[in-house]
Order: sequence, then structure tokens, then C-alpha cells
Amino acid sequence: MDNKAHILSTATLPQPLIDKMKAAGIAVEVLPFIKTTWVNDEKKRKQVAGITDKTIVFSSKNAVEAVAEMTKNMLHGNIYCVGKQTAELAHKYFGDQIQAVANDATGLAEIMLQEKNIKSVTFFCGDIRRDELPELLKKHKIALTEIVVYTTIVTPHKAEREYDAILFFSPSAVESFFLVNKVNSTTILFAIGNTTANAISNKTDNTIMVCEQPGKELLIDDMIRYYSTINKTIS
Repeated sequence: MDNKAHILSTATLPQPLIDKMKAAGIAVEVLPFIKTTWVNDEKKRKQVAGITDKTIVFSSKNAVEAVAEMTKNMLHGNIYCVGKQTAELAHKYFGDQIQAVANDATGLAEIMLQEKNIKSVTFFCGDIRRDELPELLKKHKIALTEIVVYTTIVTPHKAEREYDAILFFSPSAVESFFLVNKVNSTTILFAIGNTTANAISNKTDNTIMVCEQPGKELLIDDMIRYYSTINKTIS
């Protein structure tokens, strides 16, 4: 009898994380529900090269990767990031310029508002981005320049089986998944952060487990601990 937990990841995962789940007795299927593409044409490169703001915001690793490619890692300013992994990647490419990190966009905006010297901000983002940070900054009269450096395309798939748990890493993946799928009432839904959890709660009343700090590995560690606690993965 197969008593392993069967998990669906709605985003690609590094092989070490897949191996980590397998070692914990968890069967995982990886089926990406979104695709991201960098915007890296001449017009966009000139726009990025011409920024004059000293304050820069990244809300995702995708934005960091796209800007690093366009600038050849030559970006200078006071950098603010949503998520620990976003900050770690920004530090890798742009050095010791990270000023603050928060778990979500609202938290980051609140940190920035406490710093009275910030008058203007450049926000590197995707074409589908949350409104919280831009609205809070604009509400407090901080000039905001948004530069879209990647696009997100939904790639919905019909799930072929029921899962014990599903891992969600973005609101866009939530939207893509529920376009063509429903979930069993007993399926546990793991969310990488509060905005993703809110997107899930708009689709279903299932139990949602929210990662305290955004990060793929942190979410998977939470999920492994959850199943270790209920002894579901013992075979």
C-alpha cells in the first residue's frame, strides 16, 4: 500500500529540493503553471540604464535576474527587496547595497516610509504585479517609476490525479491552476507568502499553510515538517 504523501509543485524546483522531498518519503510531481520571460530589448535597456533614482525596489528574483542581465551587474543605489531569497540574489549580482528586506510588499513599503529621506523610487517588476507597494508609496507622495522587466504567461494544465498537498509560489500560478482545476476538500495548500495565500483563499476554503518567510526551500521545509508531524510519509 502506498502511504506516501503525493505533492504537486506548481513551479520548477532545483533538483536538490526534489531529492530532499524524496528522502523524506514524499512523492513529488513538478508541473509549472506559469512561464516568465525577460523583457530585454534596446528600448528597455536604455530605460534601465537611464534611471536616476537612488532608491531601487525588487519584488522578485525574476526582476533581479532580468536587471542583472541588462546591466551586466552594474546597478548602483539603495536596494530594497521583498523576500530573503530576492535579497540574496540582489546581493550576489549588485554587492553590498541592500538596505532592507521584508516578507511582503506591504511590509517593505512600511519600512521605506519610515525613512524620511526617500522621495522617489524605481520599482523593477513584472507585467503582473501586486498593487500594495505602489499604492502605499504614491499615497505618501513618493514619486514612483515602474519598469517592467519580465512578463508572466499562464500555462494551465489539467491535473491528472488528486494530491495530498499542492505548493503555490505566486498568485499568478494560483490563477493559472484554478482556471482548469478543482481541489479535493482534504488537499492541503501551501503558500509561499501572504499574497499567494490570499489568492488561494479567493478560490477555495481548503486548509492553507503559509510560509513565514518567502523562499522555495523554506516552504518545502515547512511541508516536510508538516508530514513528518502527522507521520504520513512512513512507508
